[in-house]
Amino acid sequence: IFFWLAFVFANVLEISGSCSNGEPRLFKQAQSQYYGMLQICNNTEMWEAVCDHSWQCNEAIVACKQLGFTNSIPEYTNNFGPWDSIGFGPYSSCSTSYTSLFDCSVYASSYLNSYTYCNPNRDTVGIKCNNYSIADNCPTGDVKLADGNTASEGRVEYCHNGRWSALCTSYTLSQITASRICSQLGYTQPNYAGIFTDGRFGTNINKPHVRRISCSRDHFNVHDCSVSTTGCLIDCINQYGIKCYDYEGCHEGNVRLVNGTVEKEGRLEICNNGIWGGICSYGFTEINGYVACKQMGYDNGAIVYDNSEYSDGDGPILYSNVLCYGHEDGLYDCKKDGYHNISSCPRTDLVGLLCRDDCESGDVRLVGSDNEGEGTVEICSDNIWGLISDAGWNDSDAEVVCRQLGYEIESEDHEAIF
Repeated sequence: IFFWLAFVFANVLEISGSCSNGEPRLFKQAQSQYYGMLQICNNTEMWEAVCDHSWQCNEAIVACKQLGFTNSIPEYTNNFGPWDSIGFGPYSSCSTSYTSLFDCSVYASSYLNSYTYCNPNRDTVGIKCNNYSIADNCPTGDVKLADGNTASEGRVEYCHNGRWSALCTSYTLSQITASRICSQLGYTQPNYAGIFTDGRFGTNINKPHVRRISCSRDHFNVHDCSVSTTGCLIDCINQYGIKCYDYEGCHEGNVRLVNGTVEKEGRLEICNNGIWGGICSYGFTEINGYVACKQMGYDNGAIVYDNSEYSDGDGPILYSNVLCYGHEDGLYDCKKDGYHNISSCPRTDLVGLLCRDDCESGDVRLVGSDNEGEGTVEICSDNIWGLISDAGWNDSDAEVVCRQLGYEIESEDHEAIF
């Protein structure tokens, strides 16, 4: 409360003063010539705030021009804080070709006079007019991967107007676009890319100003693609990372399970064009799982996990919308959408499998010993072999297991030694 009252008192001292009608300024709360609350002098030589309703990047660009910043890539903040009065805006449309907010169209005066849209205790605009020159001196259209552990991975950055910009995960980055970035960096075979949105490659402290890069299959590299910029800097929680791949030499169509605790479970990966990659869980059924497990030698079906149960790995996502009917010898015989036809699949949605065993519920067996008649007890449940907790286990339980296995004995050692 103390700081708010101090701020209001400071405002009172600044509301009136020598200014010219229509003159803009940034009220410097941060003691910066580039940053502050946007205000305009009214015809009574009083400073009034600008309403933030419908305020967007175009308005911020024009405001910075009006303030005298010629090479600005601005940032703006709505709901910036209290001021004595709001006297300008809100703006309904504004072209970046304008040099003054007075050239922009405004909403009806009822908006300006409404506390719903233009409350002076809340609905003001803060602007930072970043007066950039050619800061990085990079050629427009260049790309790079930053802060990866190897040259083939990292935070993807694109050079626009001499300045490197990361790509914000708030906007779409397609697999085709990611692969074209890899092409431009020299990874042309098999031209797949893994996309990461979890911030694993850190953040460029300079806020991005490139909104989106859009490539098609006809484009060879990013120079040929469509690039959308905002004209303003973007607040961004996470920035895209990419991993490019070289040919690994796996056998086309083979499948494997990785990152499981036993051989028959894990994240499902398939080899395509010499690269191991994951499969999107969209539309992946137990029949698909049965075919995949059968391909690996397990003929009794599968439990399917659709939420990257066995981690998301670091390979590309190669297939989605897999459709098997059960008679196929492997996933290579099933219908599916390939890499370049996957429009969207988060890495949190990769397929995992647990292949079922050739057993019936209630079956028991002894494992982990070279000697007949001894070992760790496993029991089959829903075609899966599993362990039995030793909590409460006694000689009577051991005798039941031994009888089920065909041993007619009175008692059996039951220490958890295997």
